[in-house]
Amino acid sequence: MNFDVSNDVITDANNLRNNGIQKRQIKELVIDILRKVNDELRTAHMEGKHIIITEMPIIFDISNMTINNARRVVWSSVISALKNKNYRVWICPSTNFCKLKITWISEEDELLFKAQKQILDAHTKPF
Repeated sequence: MNFDVSNDVITDANNLRNNGIQKRQIKELVIDILRKVNDELRTAHMEGKHIIITEMPIIFDISNMTINNARRVVWSSVISALKNKNYRVWICPSTNFCKLKITWISEEDELLFKAQKQILDAHTKPF
């Protein structure tokens, strides 16, 4: 049976989904995190490094969103943004912190570095 029900009896599901305020808050958080990461990446590169380990916040104040949902949305957005810029990224979340390991070296480059080191190690002898 279909009943004609007044529009104000139950909230429309569209009103419960991520609204404009939430989207803006999420975007601002992600941009802040990415700016910090970018500064760390540039510094590490200038120092001759090819990897960083950094921390992301674990508590987010996003309107009408649980901490776990906020973490999922923000952290996945940060990782996606980094992957879209060709970084390799790993995440290590815990109850007290969330660490990211980020490198701009490809898997092939990493294997080449290891092979080169093995050659040098195998042929290094004191005179």
